[in-house]
Amino acid sequence: MTRGRFEQLDPVTTLVQRLGPPSTTEVPGFGPMKTDLRLYAYRNRILGVTARLYRGQVTNLRTEGGGFAAVKIV
Repeated sequence: MTRGRFEQLDPVTTLVQRLGPPSTTEVPGFGPMKTDLRLYAYRNRILGVTARLYRGQVTNLRTEGGGFAAVKIV
């Protein structure tokens, strides 16, 4: 979102969050990649967990060495 568009938003009806840097995962042969983790839940129960590895601004699944990744819950 551009700064100009952001400034047009109504502060009374807009919810924002602070920018948090993405976590990274070391991918053998490809180096560090940004990691997007998502938890899917319904009520008090986690239904699933996914991870995507990427470079750049978006998780477009086209990054060489990127894409979906296994998640190990410990």
